[in-house]
This record gives sequence, structure tokens and C-alpha cells, in this order.
Amino acid sequence: MWYSLRGAEFRQGGDAAYRIVSQPLNRDGVAVGSPEPVSFVNPPVVGDFDDWMQAYACIMNYENTEIMFYNGNNFGRAGIGWATRRRRER
Repeated sequence: MWYSLRGAEFRQGGDAAYRIVSQPLNRDGVAVGSPEPVSFVNPPVVGDFDDWMQAYACIMNYENTEIMFYNGNNFGRAGIGWATRRRRER
């Protein structure tokens, strides 16, 4: 399962800003374990369109790859990004 987490001061950037996390589900569809932050191979750096906010992920499966589209800073006003990873075996 993929979703966004944020703190109370999310509009200020920093650690409270929206971040995309993933969490495994059991066979009944119930979240188990703790949410894990998404690790980008090419992480955002200061000045990038997504340097302080990554939110609202949409995941598509294509062959053996997961493709994630997401909003950058200011809820996507600064741009929409995409990332890929090999699909994990379940």
C-alpha cells in the first residue's frame, strides 16, 4: 500500500512536509509493520521541483516494473514526477 504522510506544519517544508511511504498488506488487506519512506535512486536536491514535497502517489504495474507518478512541491504546482522500480515478489 502506498500513501502520503505529513506533519502539522506541512506547508513549511522540512521534515513535516508530505512524503510518500509504503506499507505491506497481509492476505486480508490489513496493513502490517511500519510505513517505510520511498527511497529514490536519484533523490531530490535543493532547487528540484520536488525538493520538499512528494505526495499523492499513483502506482501502475507494467510487466516487471512499478511506475509511480507523484506530485512535487505545492501539491504538484511545481511539477509532477515519476519513478520506477522492479516489482517485488509477494
